Amino acid sequence: QNEGRALEVLNLGRNSIADWGVINLAAALAGTHFRSDSWSAIPSSVLQLAKSTAEARWVSVQLGSLCLGRNNIGDGGLLHLGRALSVCEAVTRLDLGHNDLSDTSLTVLQAAQLAWCQHLCHLDLGTNQFGDTGLAAVARAVSRSAKSLHLGSNRFSDDGLVALAAAFRGKGESE
Repeated sequence: QNEGRALEVLNLGRNSIADWGVINLAAALAGTHFRSDSWSAIPSSVLQLAKSTAEARWVSVQLGSLCLGRNNIGDGGLLHLGRALSVCEAVTRLDLGHNDLSDTSLTVLQAAQLAWCQHLCHLDLGTNQFGDTGLAAVARAVSRSAKSLHLGSNRFSDDGLVALAAAFRGKGESE
């Protein structure tokens, strides 16, 4: 029914999507089913995508770029999104800039398994709330695959930059 139809880029930036919407989107990307009472809390654009994805499971295979920048995504939403992206290896470009991501969210993801980041080539985490600890977690997660990292307007210092440099130094030594 959906053969030949493939969503390659999904831009949901500059909306009011918060953790609940991202949790539902993540479930759709991973192909899980939703409780019927959960649909009323998310925007209609996300609802439409989630319903078609849960039924067809074609988005997670083809989706290469996901933009969730300029929303209200926090720690809970990011954790669920990370789990979903672990089965969506086609996603190589992820924009999470201008959200509310903290050291906690990035550290929890790194501890839980940031293997989902290993296929990301382009990651935008600019204008969030993380500092040195969060940057170190991101650096360890994406140092092998990153071609572009947008990290401006966060709260890290020289210590975070040292961790980033060390992660990339390790990349060069292991290849």
